[in-house]
Amino acid sequence: LADNPQSNIVVVTRPYDDPVPPGTPPLDLVTINLSYHDIANLPIDRLAMDRRLFAALKPGGHLVVIDHAAAPGTGITTTSTLHRIDETQVRRDFEQAGFRLEQSSDYLRNPADDRSRKTAEIEHTTDRFAQRFVKP
Repeated sequence: LADNPQSNIVVVTRPYDDPVPPGTPPLDLVTINLSYHDIANLPIDRLAMDRRLFAALKPGGHLVVIDHAAAPGTGITTTSTLHRIDETQVRRDFEQAGFRLEQSSDYLRNPADDRSRKTAEIEHTTDRFAQRFVKP
């Protein structure tokens, strides 16, 4: 970004559980890319964070989550060991915050990944999920 500065990009450093600065106009899109599993390991209230993201979006705005897939039914139990999260847990979290799942995509799937190894051991070939939520 330093090589190509753009006036409409501003770096914002905020606490995870209070991610949007006061006075921010309603957002069109929030993306969480390969990091929601890490947020599950922090001493914060994920639901409060998710609700703040919901409040920050305009009606019809989207939240997109891409992350490393854990085995079904594991919830957040592998977030600190394998750096993966159960996609059903992610859906539950954001639906509890008020979002509606609009679409899931398989374009980042890797059936060769059995989801039993740390993501760092696999590099960029992990089985990943993509979910797009909407604020009704």
